[in-house]
Amino acid sequence: GAGSGGGGGGGKLTGGSETWNTGVDKKKLVTPLDLDATVEMTTVSARDMEALKRRDIGRREKRSADLSLLAGSPIDAYERYTRAAELTRHSHDPLWYASALEGCACAFIAMAEAGGHGVDEYLENNFQLPEEIMALAIAQGVAAGADLGDSKGKTMTVDRSKTTLPQAVTALVEEALSVLCRHEKLAPLHAGLLLKLAEYIQELEEGHLRCRWGEGEFCYGGDLNSSSGDYAPPRWEKTSVSRLTLQGAEVREMLALDSIERGRKFTELLHRAVSIGGLDDRSRADVAAACARACLKGTKTTQWGNSSGSGSPSPRLRFPRKAAYFTLIAAEAMSRCKSDDAGQRASNLYVAASHLYSRKGNEEDSLTKYGWATLRASALQGLSCQPADKPVAKEATELLVALLNEISPDQVDDSFLMAQLSDGSFQEEPISVAPVLNRKGSTDETNSGRPQHVSNPLASMAKTPFFSQAPPSALSLSQSKWLEDDPVPHIHLPHFNNVGKRATSEVVAANKTFEDRALALTSSLSSLSCVTNKIGFDKCARIQNLCVVNMSDLRQQMGATSSLDDETIGVYEESNSLPPPLVVTSAKIIKSESHLLLERTKAVGYSSKFATHSMSTFFNPYAKNQAAKDAKNKVQTTLLAEGEERTIMIEFKNRLAVPLEVPSCRLEFEGKETSRIEAPPLSFTVPAKTKSFAVHFPFIVSVSKTEHKEEVKEENNSDAETVPEPDTFDVVGLCVTCLNRTFPIRFKKSEADIKDESTTSCQIPPPASVYQRSIHNAPKQDEQQLVVRLESVPAQPNLLVSFAASQSPMEEDANVPVHLSDGEIFTIPPFRLENDLGKSGMGEIERLQVLAVGLPGIPDETLFDTDALAAALEEEEDVLTESDSEAEEDFEEMMDCDGLPPLKMKVIAEGLDLKSINDKTRNKGEGSIVKFQMAATHDMGDQLANGGNVRIRFRYRGPSPNPATEIWRKREISLRIIRVKGPRISSLTFRSDLSWGSSYSELCNSLAMQHRRLDATPKWESSNHKHRQQSRSHSFGSTIDALSTDVTSDAAEDSILNRVGMDNGVHVSADEVVLLMAVANETNSTIILSNKKGLVGGFEGSPMPTVKVTSGVSVKIPVVIPRIDRIDENGEVTDIAAELVSRTALQWESEVVEEGDNSEKIKRTGRVRIPSRCLREIIDEHQSFASRICKPPVSLQVSIGEGAKSEVSMKIGEPVQVNTKVSIQDWVPLDVVAKSKVTLEFCCAEKQPGNNSSTSGRMPYVWCGQLRRTVDLSNDDDDKSHSARIAFFQCGVYVVSACAKISSHDTPGVEEFWWAPHANIIKVNEEVQ
Repeated sequence: GAGSGGGGGGGKLTGGSETWNTGVDKKKLVTPLDLDATVEMTTVSARDMEALKRRDIGRREKRSADLSLLAGSPIDAYERYTRAAELTRHSHDPLWYASALEGCACAFIAMAEAGGHGVDEYLENNFQLPEEIMALAIAQGVAAGADLGDSKGKTMTVDRSKTTLPQAVTALVEEALSVLCRHEKLAPLHAGLLLKLAEYIQELEEGHLRCRWGEGEFCYGGDLNSSSGDYAPPRWEKTSVSRLTLQGAEVREMLALDSIERGRKFTELLHRAVSIGGLDDRSRADVAAACARACLKGTKTTQWGNSSGSGSPSPRLRFPRKAAYFTLIAAEAMSRCKSDDAGQRASNLYVAASHLYSRKGNEEDSLTKYGWATLRASALQGLSCQPADKPVAKEATELLVALLNEISPDQVDDSFLMAQLSDGSFQEEPISVAPVLNRKGSTDETNSGRPQHVSNPLASMAKTPFFSQAPPSALSLSQSKWLEDDPVPHIHLPHFNNVGKRATSEVVAANKTFEDRALALTSSLSSLSCVTNKIGFDKCARIQNLCVVNMSDLRQQMGATSSLDDETIGVYEESNSLPPPLVVTSAKIIKSESHLLLERTKAVGYSSKFATHSMSTFFNPYAKNQAAKDAKNKVQTTLLAEGEERTIMIEFKNRLAVPLEVPSCRLEFEGKETSRIEAPPLSFTVPAKTKSFAVHFPFIVSVSKTEHKEEVKEENNSDAETVPEPDTFDVVGLCVTCLNRTFPIRFKKSEADIKDESTTSCQIPPPASVYQRSIHNAPKQDEQQLVVRLESVPAQPNLLVSFAASQSPMEEDANVPVHLSDGEIFTIPPFRLENDLGKSGMGEIERLQVLAVGLPGIPDETLFDTDALAAALEEEEDVLTESDSEAEEDFEEMMDCDGLPPLKMKVIAEGLDLKSINDKTRNKGEGSIVKFQMAATHDMGDQLANGGNVRIRFRYRGPSPNPATEIWRKREISLRIIRVKGPRISSLTFRSDLSWGSSYSELCNSLAMQHRRLDATPKWESSNHKHRQQSRSHSFGSTIDALSTDVTSDAAEDSILNRVGMDNGVHVSADEVVLLMAVANETNSTIILSNKKGLVGGFEGSPMPTVKVTSGVSVKIPVVIPRIDRIDENGEVTDIAAELVSRTALQWESEVVEEGDNSEKIKRTGRVRIPSRCLREIIDEHQSFASRICKPPVSLQVSIGEGAKSEVSMKIGEPVQVNTKVSIQDWVPLDVVAKSKVTLEFCCAEKQPGNNSSTSGRMPYVWCGQLRRTVDLSNDDDDKSHSARIAFFQCGVYVVSACAKISSHDTPGVEEFWWAPHANIIKVNEEVQ
């Protein structure tokens, strides 16, 4: 149809022709931004006139669409709005274009809510559920076997050409907003349209998203009551998507995410509306108030199913934090207005914002409990800047200070992260405000059921952007020129009045007026960040400085009280006191130096209750309750001696971001005779935002004039059993003066005080987004002890320890170096003991103990005790002077045994007595000198980690408060064990060739030549020899089978008793063995080696009683030691390693050398031996070691002639008979004897060839008879002897001996040779013709 302007004399549009009035006419549809409203039309060109006509047609079309919408035809209205948008777009009419787009969105909403002719079909063909929900619902329906086909039999699918109704409405409105945001005069329209879109999202979007057309109050849901009586389904049940059913956790999650996204869009629109640039203060206040009301109402959550059928209203997501934010913006905007009621309205809004930003959070919804610190600070700042209402200003200022105490950061923060946030390197991805709809062109098949006269929704949005074509005229271009400008920028909120750069950069002095400081406070708060972790410490300090000055000024004007407990805050409904700025976090007495610590023990013969409880009788009904209470509070009593200064450390926490000056602070005590305690007050300044500022408060307990010692009565009647009450004091608190007031700080608080503090200390509610720990796995924090309990005892002695050669006492952390090598005995320089009686002169030492502490593997060992000395004097035995022999025996036990602790200490206290220690008038060192010696084992090695922790502890006792109690002190001297190099036995070599008279070397060489000659026999002799050997072995094996009736175990086979004939080697069957022992001197001085026998080494003819070894030199000493028995006296297998170590151990002593300062001479002593561990490893690896060092399994004797002489002279060619006899030792087991074979063999070697010897190719002697004979050890009839004759053909000196070759059946091919201990010498001379 055609639209008319209405009214007489107006222009009209008929049949395509138009009559235009050149004057300003009310019938023209103009806006304040149209320039032609005041321009004479006679000056307009024809082209501009034509453009104005086309523009007016578009506006009239938009007006007709409005009337169609009012008439209840949303389909017709939508078509007219669409044409109006096209016309206004081509005519460059931006404001009417935006209005037409808004009309299109309204038409969509009217279609869904009011219905109309063809509306349901249109909605069905163009809108559906969101694609992800649609796909999930179809998948669930197909899985459940539901009928999802339409009337044509086509299965329901996700149509990509359709969209959701909220997306279409939002896109249209966002397009209109993109036009309205470009001119300041359009700010009210811009804000209004944003509020309309927010209201649509708040109320209608949830139902439209689910295609629930006509559902809800004041909506048309169809003819529900049919005249025929048949059931007529509502409109929302006629849609195709109504057949879909959604269920499961995935659906609930999608619906919940959609609800959260709706809330985000809703609040974002409100933020955009309230921050629009160009709004005046009152309009902004109205918009912010409307936003606050909308936030309190909340948005609907997405529900699946029929939400209108239930009686309860739909659940909503409310935003009280946003409501408080917008309320604060409204209050700030109203405070800038100049009207009469602006001040009162602003105060009311500030109070409302303060209530919404309560420190308890939003109690309406615990899930959104939150407190935005900076906004709450802004609300309190607004109240504090009310000069007419001093009480409210003071209360708000105190609340602001308490709030800033919690939000201000520490002085040391995460600077790296803050630097990233400040320089913009850390950027979040921007969130798109308006959704982008990528629409595809619809096909004929999809739009076949759609009315042809209705255009596709958002079809215009798929075209090119508006006003991209050339303007129709210059007038249209000039009137729409503002559209090319950038959008009007939004203001930054919260918005404050700017009071000048001076107030933000400078701190207002204290002598300025209240109004000046209020303005400076307002400007300083405006610079705070809305994010708490980005608030700078300096800004908080500047603001708190202003608040503190204001608070002092207000208190002075109002007459503030001197107690914090009586003040209440009336800004909030609750009336609780604010926490003080200064808090005590911990209080404890400083632990004195270790030598001044006191230890209380019970005296011998008394019950422990006399030494531990302050007051104890036989029957005390309150004792049990008091003990349980003390155990719960864990209050420990600290002993302190009278007349000695002690210190209590108290740690303070400053809540303020500015330093807090404390002019006076003193300790408060409670107990018996507190007047004896002298504790001066201190003044200090606590740094800003410190959590642990320690202040040391000194005090002293003066010496009591009363007698401490009282008799403890112990009679048969236990009712008379009493003990004197000790002097006990408790530090109960502090008396603090700061901020022009004096108030106490109590350490021990009642449960009511703790509960009240928990409700007042926190000014910001805990965030709900932080997971709360479960009770069972919550970290347990140790409760800081705030109660200090003291007990005074009589004046105590103080033992001073110094070197005898020094006049200065040793410091607490002094270390005495002890240079020890393995096996060394070190003598520590002597110490001198003195007693410092103190100021009172009453602290005498009554008992002294000397202990060795920290010795590895040994508990605290008492080395000396004055009580033991007294007992010894009574028995006329001096136990202090220990004899050298006894001490030497103790150290020898360490040197000879293995497995002992690596260190041992002894004390030499000759003449030490308490009278000399307590009397300073005596000569230095007389009766007060003590010496110590320390010995190290040979295997000390690395057993002492980091030098060990060995200490000499002097434990002494002074006067006691009563006979049942003993008060002890101790002083320790640390010994730093420094492991140095000392002498060591580097190697051990067996030298059988050095055995005296055995001629070992010559006989071994001759025996080897003799074997080579026997191996060179002819084949027939060799085969006969092998046959004889096999026959012997068969007979030998049969004998073994007959005799071996028992099977030995593996352990027995590995025993040294069974190692007979199992090791290849040549030995001498003497009772002694010759060793070459290499001793390396790695010390810095020459040492002298000795041993207990007085013979270090050498032979019988040339003994070596001592050996001097120069520094850095290694010597080899020949040592002759007896062979080791394989069975000891107890019948057990001998530990050959221990025996060898014991027989080769040496003592060493360094020559006396002078130190660098020539002040003292050092003499080192010790013992050196073979390392036991290394020796045992060698024995385990080389099992033949036992044959070398232990006694031989056989005894062999060799004789020449009938007289059995050891040396014979004879002529050339004269024969002589050689006899030998072998016997098995008693320690050899019978089964080993049965498996062993012994072969006797003679051998001769030329020792000194004669002058008339024949040619070298001829043998100088010849044997007559068998050289070898196998002896049957198990046959008693066998005499186990052998004889042969030998004749010599050359002159010279010869040695003749015999060897026993032992082999075992278990180890074939292994032969063990044992030579006779002494060889016989034969001197052959030439016969004179």
